[in-house]
Amino acid sequence: MAAQTHPRDKECLTNGDTKAWLVAATRGRAEKIENVAYTLDKAPEHQLEKQQIWIATIAENSSHLCRAYRMKETLRRLLKIEDTNEVEADLKRWLLWTGYSKNPAFKNLYQKVKCH
Repeated sequence: MAAQTHPRDKECLTNGDTKAWLVAATRGRAEKIENVAYTLDKAPEHQLEKQQIWIATIAENSSHLCRAYRMKETLRRLLKIEDTNEVEADLKRWLLWTGYSKNPAFKNLYQKVKCH
């Protein structure tokens, strides 16, 4: 079995295993992303310890993804609150936060919530 090297290495460019290495590396990353996506979709109170570790890792390594996760969770919590006075103030704060977001999905959601 040939040693796997990075595709940018000069020796790897002549190696016939470059494509196979890229496919294997991509498949591994896709599996990790799939696990993280499931974790991000799950409510924090239902996450397992391993999933909470994923969230902590995301918070350390990806400020954009962490911010999007916090926005999603904040809105989810707001939708569960029954006290309309408390929700109104918090929703205004959430709208201000998402209004300045550079994330197109949250910009779109901001527009929809603000219209209604």
